Amino acid sequence: MTPHPPAGPGEGVSAHGAASLKRVSASVLTLIVILAVSLAGGCSTAKPGKIVSLSPSATEILFQIGAGDEVVGVDEHSTYPPEVRSRRDSKLSGLNPDLNQILSYRPSIVILSERAPASGMNSVGPALTAKGVKVLIEPAPEDVEGVYRQIQKIGAETGREEGAEKLASTMRKRIGEIVRRTTKAATVRSYYHELDNTYYSATSNTFIGSIYAMFGLRNIADKFDSEGSGYPKLSAKNVVAANPDIIFLADTNCCGQNAATVAARPGWEKISAVRDKRIVALNDDIASRWGPRLVDLVQVISQKIR
Repeated sequence: MTPHPPAGPGEGVSAHGAASLKRVSASVLTLIVILAVSLAGGCSTAKPGKIVSLSPSATEILFQIGAGDEVVGVDEHSTYPPEVRSRRDSKLSGLNPDLNQILSYRPSIVILSERAPASGMNSVGPALTAKGVKVLIEPAPEDVEGVYRQIQKIGAETGREEGAEKLASTMRKRIGEIVRRTTKAATVRSYYHELDNTYYSATSNTFIGSIYAMFGLRNIADKFDSEGSGYPKLSAKNVVAANPDIIFLADTNCCGQNAATVAARPGWEKISAVRDKRIVALNDDIASRWGPRLVDLVQVISQKIR
């Protein structure tokens, strides 16, 4: 406001003074409006403060939607993108969260996946909430549409709605195009997805199973899930008897499996996938996460079943 001389002693409010009062009133009114909009959440670009991610999938999503600068700590399994290396903490565990270690980062938001104890004696959720920390539990989605919803939710909770919407839209378009353009070979009808070299697998009722189902592939693990866990343990004989047309290995990093080790398993030379050399070595991380790199997994599946 432009400075002006005060009114003289005994004077009333002059025309100049009246104008000044109007300017003051207008300024106060503007300030009140700005405060009201801010308190009502009118600014969608507000940042959430510090974020700790104990979910590798959430970590990848956060960096992709533009919230990477707010991520101060990630769990020991968050390996992508490369920027997370400086924020990875071996004492931050998604499987066994340590309350004090998490709080040492003074986070505003903590993101957990379904593998973390979300409830019960080992849960850190209520303790974090009691400290005023927002807790987001983002489990593996049921299908690809669930991925998009989770991305949008994380975006909304971190003030990155625009980045989240862009990511979800781009992924939806690219995955849809890949699936539509894929012409499956007539000899590829069934598959076996190996989680580790003790023959644990995933059924069609899991997230990863839903991805294969998009291509019309039959999962040999479905009939062996007597407990309905979604992750049955098969035997070598089970796999040989089911005779899958293609094998996907999600245990290349953890367990050193590849086409040669699979072909060398006793009796497995009888399996169509082995005879036809349709053994696909996947990146363990990409095959187990539901973040932005899901597009890469879909592309690999598409290429290998043609």
